[in-house]
Amino acid sequence: MTALRYLLRAAALAAAIAAAWVFGEAMVSDAHAQAADRAIFLLMGQSNAAGFGLEPPPIYQHADRIWVYRNSGEWAPGREPVDEPEGQVDAVSRDTKSGVGFGMAFADRYAELHPGVEVGLVPCAKGGSTLSRWGPHVSRQSLYGSCLARAMEAAAAGHIAGVL
Repeated sequence: MTALRYLLRAAALAAAIAAAWVFGEAMVSDAHAQAADRAIFLLMGQSNAAGFGLEPPPIYQHADRIWVYRNSGEWAPGREPVDEPEGQVDAVSRDTKSGVGFGMAFADRYAELHPGVEVGLVPCAKGGSTLSRWGPHVSRQSLYGSCLARAMEAAAAGHIAGVL
């Protein structure tokens, strides 16, 4: 498959998740949606998004405004590893090892550039996954469906600001 075809499939996947979030937004109560102001980013892809790095994590200057929607389905203060295997609700995206990734560094820089904004990270990555495994299947047993469900759950605390 050509690189262009992969790129088009990835763009279509990101657009589908954004559209599903927009249409799923009605599921969030108006009062809760108005109170929520967290900029939420979905971490999708393979091991680089899951965080398999072995380096010690740096000190993040804005960690007090970074939150992670843990694999257990609960918000927790941001820390490495972002995509930890403990308490995993969706077995389809379980990775048995975890480490340092780009998520916290991105969130720290975003928080620096947007004072007063909380940043949320939603890990959905699966090390070694192929693009075909991210096909638009809405079943929670698929990578796409699991990420879509987690994105909609997390959106109750803010708005989906991007896909990384």
